[in-house]
Amino acid sequence: MGLKKVLISIAAPTAAIGTLVGMPIAAVKLTDMLLNPEVDNSKFEKYENDFLKTNRGDIIRLPIDENPIPVVLGDMDKKTKEYIVEGINCLDNISENINYTIFDADDFNVKSNVKHISFEVVDTITDSSPTTAGNTTFKYSNRTAEILYPIEIKIEDSYADWFWDAEYTQSVLTTIVKHELMHTLGFKDLYNEEDKNRSIMYYGLANDSPSTYTQEDIEKIQYCYDGKEVATTSHPNKVEILNYSNYLDDLKKQKEQDDGLSL
Repeated sequence: MGLKKVLISIAAPTAAIGTLVGMPIAAVKLTDMLLNPEVDNSKFEKYENDFLKTNRGDIIRLPIDENPIPVVLGDMDKKTKEYIVEGINCLDNISENINYTIFDADDFNVKSNVKHISFEVVDTITDSSPTTAGNTTFKYSNRTAEILYPIEIKIEDSYADWFWDAEYTQSVLTTIVKHELMHTLGFKDLYNEEDKNRSIMYYGLANDSPSTYTQEDIEKIQYCYDGKEVATTSHPNKVEILNYSNYLDDLKKQKEQDDGLSL
């Protein structure tokens, strides 16, 4: 037991938590500036240095509406799912406008282009960087600077399988989840040493870096996303894994009631 703890304490600080934006960066063309409408960055500019940006400098953001974002959990251990859900709950309860609904992959049998975030546990995320703990992949629109679904989050399996020390596994895994979810909101990795203690977006897992959202992270999320005029219809206090078919039936019934089609 003691030997394994030493190995983890050495490995954790060297592990990177990274993001990969799945759209190549190209030179900005004059036609792009002329044909695409100007994007309103005003609600994000206070923290613009913490965001990813498009080719022409617009702040990349997640489009949100009154509907919860489906999160699909792939083939993984039940305990791993519980830890991931705990990380998701943390962000869900920070923001009034950002809500999640969680499904097992077997229940979410819809086309891949349906709005959702997927979580997968994989053997190795990238061959070029075998110490990468997590990776978020998405495309975005150069025209609107909005992130496009589906969004894929991959977690390296060694960070989900340390069940000989459940408390430590839970701490590391939920930290990775919280970090990657901020990537889905457009926030980028932070690399400066002074960023280590101020934000969960510091790029590496270090013993002295935050394991959860700092007060600054909370302020960023709420300022950039809760300041928007979104009519939130549902904000659960705790997210649970749902059956997708039952979920669709409930949505249909709710829509019928809202439209006055049923008593």
